[in-house]
Amino acid sequence: MNPISGATIICILARISGGLVMDRDGDIAGMTFDCASPKTAVLPSFIIKKLIEMESNFSFILYPVHGLSLRAVQFLDMSRREEILYKHNIDSGYLIDKVKMNSTAEIIGIRRGDVIVSVNGMCSQNMLDLEEYFLSLGWKFLEKKIESSKIVLKLKVYDPLNCQENTLRLPLGFSCLTAEVCAL
Repeated sequence: MNPISGATIICILARISGGLVMDRDGDIAGMTFDCASPKTAVLPSFIIKKLIEMESNFSFILYPVHGLSLRAVQFLDMSRREEILYKHNIDSGYLIDKVKMNSTAEIIGIRRGDVIVSVNGMCSQNMLDLEEYFLSLGWKFLEKKIESSKIVLKLKVYDPLNCQENTLRLPLGFSCLTAEVCAL
């Protein structure tokens, strides 16, 4: 593995203001960092490894831009999970907490409170699976296996206000997470 640049490490670590997370065996399982919510988030070690490998192989870390802030339904507080399950028969997916103004997601009709039931046909239970999938899209783009103009997520989105499920197509762009300027 090629060493990654110091600027990249500083850029990655600048976003992390917590500490190491250890598993029961004393192995490093990830790192904590502060985020917009009142809770501390954890970045798992396999995601950190994937970020470092991406930067080592391509000198860039690309991440899809979707304009959404999401939470896994399975990790909502119990009363919210039960409400979604009993009122709408949804026990997995991603609750949309925020939609960036003027984003493509907002333009195609995704709203705060909607639930993404599946992404490209995948019904995942947790955010880690989704994050790993998003990173794989960046990896494939850097490998030139897909063109950025062809990266479109097919989302099944449940609208709890109208009690209906819609299939929406969300085109993605990419954001460069490295300290260097992406010239793709």
